[in-house]
Amino acid sequence: MKKYTLILTLILLVGCANYILPTAKELQDEGIVNETSEIQSIIRARNNLTNACLDCHRVTYPQELSKQGWERVLPPMIQKARLGKQAMDDIYFYIDKTMQCVELRKQKELEKQKALEMQQAQSAN
Repeated sequence: MKKYTLILTLILLVGCANYILPTAKELQDEGIVNETSEIQSIIRARNNLTNACLDCHRVTYPQELSKQGWERVLPPMIQKARLGKQAMDDIYFYIDKTMQCVELRKQKELEKQKALEMQQAQSAN
């Protein structure tokens, strides 16, 4: 029973980690962005995603679309919101870094799970 509970918890954690809007600080803490210009780009993009985009629809998490999907839908949305090329570049950058963050968090969670399983196996012996 313990094993099934642990597996279910892992599935929920990894599944929830798929939909995030990380802050610049979170991306910096993960080591994904470091330079001031990158951090400023992330801040601008996240502000646009959480403010301007909400004028027309709910927040769309970067992980909900593929890179190709974003390349198809973003230009008309940027134009409709009257945000400009800088905003589009910032959002593309943010989407890319968010995807990296999701993958990194998944990897860390799986490593934690493996360590926990090994620890449980050792204590069972």
